[in-house]
Amino acid sequence: MERAISLSAMLCLRVALRAGQWLAGPGVGRTADRAGNRPIMAAGLLLIAQGPLFYALATPQQPWWVAGAWACWIAWVGLNIGLPNLVLGLSPRRADTPYIAVWLATTGFCHFLSTVWGGSLLDRYGQQTFVCLGATLGYCQAAFLFVWIMESLGVLVLFLLVHEGAR
Repeated sequence: MERAISLSAMLCLRVALRAGQWLAGPGVGRTADRAGNRPIMAAGLLLIAQGPLFYALATPQQPWWVAGAWACWIAWVGLNIGLPNLVLGLSPRRADTPYIAVWLATTGFCHFLSTVWGGSLLDRYGQQTFVCLGATLGYCQAAFLFVWIMESLGVLVLFLLVHEGAR
């Protein structure tokens, strides 16, 4: 079986992602303190949402498109800073620990469910094609397009349902 991306390339992408987040973190944190968490998170969500589009473009002949997704995912730093800030802002004084624990447990469980659900959908529909706006898409391309749409809509949810804490 031919591998389009080597393990060393994937490890380099992970290191670049972490380094990018590490370098961006202090500036993003200061900006979140000045402008609020929601604008930082909204910008991060819109950048993160572009990642699946790069995966949709990647092929075994052109695997370098994957690097674009990982570059977009550096923007997770905005959510990694903003979400805990919102949780702490919403928790009553002296109740930070249970709020953080529930947040971490809930997000971990949702990640688990989405991974299992996505794997079962891939098993079921992996060989099918879909027509979208006149274009024929394979399952993975259609899934990446769906994820892009849903992640982009996350900005609406952020501004309609999430409010900054009172602290």
